[in-house]
Amino acid sequence: MSQVWLSIEQVVDLGYARPTLFRHLAKLTTRPGPKSANGKSRREVLLSSLPAEVQGKYYELQAQINRAVEETPAPALSIVEPDAQAPEPQINPLINLSPERLNALVAYAEQVARANGKTRKERAWIARRAEVSPATLDRDIKAFRDGGLAALVHKPREDRGRARVADSKAIAQIQTEYLKTYRPTAASIHRAIVKEFEMQGKKAPSYTFVRRAIDKIPPHIIARFRIGEREYDDKFAYITLRKKPDRPRQWIEMDHHPCDHKVIFPDGKIGRPWITAARDLCTNEIVGFQLTREKKSSYPGSTAIGLTIRQAILRKAYPEWPSFGIFENLHVDQGKDFKSEFTLAICADLGIEVKFARGYHGKSKGQTEGWFGVMENATRHFPGYCGNKPENNPERQKLKPEALDRKNLWTVEQYETALRDWILKEYHYQPSRSLKGLSPVEALAEHAKNGFVAREVRDERVLDLLMMRREKKPVRNVGIEMFGTKYSPRFFVADELWSMVGQEVDVYWDPAHLGEIVCYQGTRFICKATNRELLGYDATLAMLEREREINRQQRKYDREWMEERLTRAQHSNPLARAAAESRMEKVLGEERRKLAVNAEPEGVPVLLPKFQQAAKQMSREARGNRRELKEIPKAEPSRLTPTASRPSWEVDDALPTAADIFKREEKAEWEKALEDD
Repeated sequence: MSQVWLSIEQVVDLGYARPTLFRHLAKLTTRPGPKSANGKSRREVLLSSLPAEVQGKYYELQAQINRAVEETPAPALSIVEPDAQAPEPQINPLINLSPERLNALVAYAEQVARANGKTRKERAWIARRAEVSPATLDRDIKAFRDGGLAALVHKPREDRGRARVADSKAIAQIQTEYLKTYRPTAASIHRAIVKEFEMQGKKAPSYTFVRRAIDKIPPHIIARFRIGEREYDDKFAYITLRKKPDRPRQWIEMDHHPCDHKVIFPDGKIGRPWITAARDLCTNEIVGFQLTREKKSSYPGSTAIGLTIRQAILRKAYPEWPSFGIFENLHVDQGKDFKSEFTLAICADLGIEVKFARGYHGKSKGQTEGWFGVMENATRHFPGYCGNKPENNPERQKLKPEALDRKNLWTVEQYETALRDWILKEYHYQPSRSLKGLSPVEALAEHAKNGFVAREVRDERVLDLLMMRREKKPVRNVGIEMFGTKYSPRFFVADELWSMVGQEVDVYWDPAHLGEIVCYQGTRFICKATNRELLGYDATLAMLEREREINRQQRKYDREWMEERLTRAQHSNPLARAAAESRMEKVLGEERRKLAVNAEPEGVPVLLPKFQQAAKQMSREARGNRRELKEIPKAEPSRLTPTASRPSWEVDDALPTAADIFKREEKAEWEKALEDD
């Protein structure tokens, strides 16, 4: 295996701190490297002399590069008919050779050409100079004569890279056993393998072979499965603060934060808005942000995320804000709005890969949370500052929204303008240690000088279509039903929909313009359907929610109005109502007094007076003998009616109580009121 030498900058990029590296440089294996532009000599470090975690990062990075190369799509080839016998393309083996290998092959070809036609003794002398056997030289002379320089390239073995001592199953068994949590030694694993091979009558691999198989396991895999999760988290887990991306728009991080200022919302209420910010991890730019504009929005949702992505991608209307372009990766937390179908669909359509931070893990915290603290410290002088906790602003925390002076507060639009001015005029021009003393704008300019070009969206309307909400809807004979209720539906109609009744279409709609929807079927555009009512009012999603709230208030008012009319119908005037309520209180007081007087010991059920006589009768019937029961004359069907199902004043054995008398009077008043009406 060839040795790998790394420069000082490459070792630092692998996570080895520069001061620590220079302190340990005497213990590492180094050699003089190529000179820099100023003529100073550079040092190179042998990879095998570095710590195991640094080596693991290097091999992991190489594996990622190899996977990226393998996953690169091949160029499109023309389709050949099955019957056509297309010859397989011949690849020149000289293309894959390195310059050093190619120069050595050319020098060997000169010796082969010189040996052509020589005697056997002369060919043996030339073969000794070329460090090959005479038979190999004779074979290469014939190949060079027939195929030229390309014929001298030796084909690699088909089993290159695979062990010939044991198959891949045995190697996997060795590595799996080594990764067990009880940490078996290589010697114990070798003894078990030898015993298994001897039972099968095969030649067992050597201890050296077992050690080579174990050494091929990456260090981060050993740390995770053999040592433990803590070791893996401390040395190999992904942390965004470890290394910055190589170029802008490679990693964008997005998060929400409640602002530490009180503002006035469009509906006149006072509260703290939420900010959704997108930040480039390479240049520290703020590529886009959005503020919630409604007080009832306690937390920004997928709509704010979509608008922030749209602003981050498009060119800004402000010349001092050069941040734009489609990004590759989006790093977010485990919030349900970031996991919503709307957000994931937008990122999938734009080719953005969403990476979620590890949940319940402090080291996975993003950099944008730190930027929110920088923003709040720099904007404390804005009106309405309340702090994020009582320790920061105890007096303001005690005040309620109605006690705040509206004259000293900004509207949400004024607060957004001031926040944008601070980002564009101050933050983007502040030098940063993470950028080696450059500001975000200067860092972007440096990358632009080195050839960075942002991927731009040519048509803004295409991006608007991607940001629309989408769902599947069936086409009915009256149109597509949306934004209505069960008893008052709304339908969107278009001439192109009448031929598609019974089919499902993909509907796209903008929350800011609900009067028009865009219909697709697969990738085929169908039409734009409209609703006259929503289109006439230029309805928005906020207006639709307000309409539902008004309907709920109207139903509540109607219910209260009906209850009030019923109360008025029962009592002719307020004095009669007050008298009825007074009588009711007296009756309830009398019932409570009787319950208190006739209270039985704990565990014995208490019966009202009107039910006591019926209970006694049922008890006598249960205790009587059959002879006495036969002498009792047969009762009439009307008297067999259960006492509990008949009014108390119709029971012969029960005397009317005060409550019964009150019900009779109330019933009489109700009938009299109906006759008067």
